[in-house]
Amino acid sequence: MPTDPDEPVILTQTRTGFEAETIVASLAAHGVEATVADAASAQLWFGVHCPVKVMVRQADLERARDALRAIEAESVDIDWSELDEGTPEDADEAGGAAPIRRRSLWTVVLALLAPAGVFVCYLGTRNGDVILQMMGVVTLLTAGLVAALLMAAPARVRRDAPRGPGPGKIG
Repeated sequence: MPTDPDEPVILTQTRTGFEAETIVASLAAHGVEATVADAASAQLWFGVHCPVKVMVRQADLERARDALRAIEAESVDIDWSELDEGTPEDADEAGGAAPIRRRSLWTVVLALLAPAGVFVCYLGTRNGDVILQMMGVVTLLTAGLVAALLMAAPARVRRDAPRGPGPGKIG
């Protein structure tokens, strides 16, 4: 059975939405239309690896692979050792995000609050207890607030994290 040429397929996967958007912009400069998928879910659970996908049409897959190889070949001339990343102190002075440990703690709090709120609401509904239902709703609202704050706060880059070779592997 032939595949639909307009069907979106994965060209490559990256660790961050920024990498994926950079690849999409570079592909556009080479005349290949691409989109980013799963960037929001990769941002939501900080500390958990959720790859971000770069998608192209099935009909453009080979041309996109060729363009991605050309982009990677062009980028080898960049001397990344000369890049001024600044210091962690500069990020703190510029209003940087919360440290990774604190953000991970809030992620755990969110992971515990949401199911607890649902369970308390369920118990209140099953027993006809309005106060228990309200406690569950308040717990769920708190979990929603924590989730909103986690999504709004930018992630801090770990300076000790190993650096990858480039924008992603060719799929």
